[in-house]
Amino acid sequence: MRPGLRLSHAVKHITDYLSLLLTAVLLGCRSTPDPTDMPAWDQLNTVPVQTLTRQRVYAVAGKPLRETASEAYWESPSVKEGWPSSQTFVRKLRVSFDASGHAIAVRTSREQK
Repeated sequence: MRPGLRLSHAVKHITDYLSLLLTAVLLGCRSTPDPTDMPAWDQLNTVPVQTLTRQRVYAVAGKPLRETASEAYWESPSVKEGWPSSQTFVRKLRVSFDASGHAIAVRTSREQK
């Protein structure tokens, strides 16, 4: 292999590595999954509401921030999004239950702080 080809091959590898590194850094600026964030909460939206019990919701979403006999409420930690991080968001989950402990409504929201 000629020296010029080795150098261009090395430069290509360095460029690829730097591109991957930059991508990882930029993706790291997005919100990261949290036990009480999107993946778990979105799982609640994929099943029929009438099949959810209070125990099943708690198993998926964890301990609620607040609860009453008819409702439970979760809030994710504040997450900065964007580059540079300029906006702070909070995700909220509210589940309403009937008297027997079955879910009757699941609501998620995302609010800017």
